[in-house]
Amino acid sequence: MVLPILIGTGIAVAAYTARVALRSYQRYKLLHPAGMASDGASSPHTVNTNFYMGGFAPKMSRQEAMLIMGITEIDLKKLQLNMGKRNGFEKDIEDLLKNKYRQLLKHNHPDKGGSSYIMVKVNEARDLLNKELLKK
Repeated sequence: MVLPILIGTGIAVAAYTARVALRSYQRYKLLHPAGMASDGASSPHTVNTNFYMGGFAPKMSRQEAMLIMGITEIDLKKLQLNMGKRNGFEKDIEDLLKNKYRQLLKHNHPDKGGSSYIMVKVNEARDLLNKELLKK
């Protein structure tokens, strides 16, 4: 009766130990002087980044504005599909832009420690999308 519990516990401990050892070895390879002297592609700061690795274009495009606001073409297609069910496509887009803008404002406002440059770009993106999507 106790033997299966002990075997299960032993397997779990062995798996956890192997996982910790593997992660430690990967960190060792990255932080070892030979690993640090490599091309930098395997540096700990470039692993698992979910950020856009580019700067801002001199003149903002619709694609860049949508990236900044966090809106995808799929979001717009979903709103267009819902348009047939009710007459409010412009209202839905306006609500989507307003909600995304509020989220970005809450996280990036200069009074809360955010960047004023980023907020200028967010405002520019909102204005461009308002103009293009709502034809204002």
